[in-house]
Amino acid sequence: MKIHLMLEGDIRLGKSQIIRQSLLPYGDLSGGFFVQRIYVGESYQGFTVNSLGNMETYVLEKHVQNLSEVEPFFYRSGSRWKVRGEVFIKTVTNALRRAEAQGKKIILMDEIGGVELGKFITAARGKCWSWMMKGKFGR
Repeated sequence: MKIHLMLEGDIRLGKSQIIRQSLLPYGDLSGGFFVQRIYVGESYQGFTVNSLGNMETYVLEKHVQNLSEVEPFFYRSGSRWKVRGEVFIKTVTNALRRAEAQGKKIILMDEIGGVELGKFITAARGKCWSWMMKGKFGR
């Protein structure tokens, strides 16, 4: 039996934290991806997307000295925000394929919402949702 659970709410409400706390006991059963908020010093500078490999690396914030230490898909460049869609799609696709190949029973797809990325994230979410609905996961 497959169960799909979608959690949505306002920005910075704590959705990812609730998901993380709920998944920690089920690390061996879990795969997929999550988004990590990146800080340079104390300044929020962007997001990276990460494959859920193990629970030790499943942290929602990362502090770095320089943005070049990570591969952000959404980041601040001067006074503007930039999107690197290819980074998001590549990581998400690999993470979902790996979860499928490993027979994971719980597939995490935790990302930032449409407010930040507009049509891009909506399209990416639609693609991931269509994979899930086609039965690619949850055997």
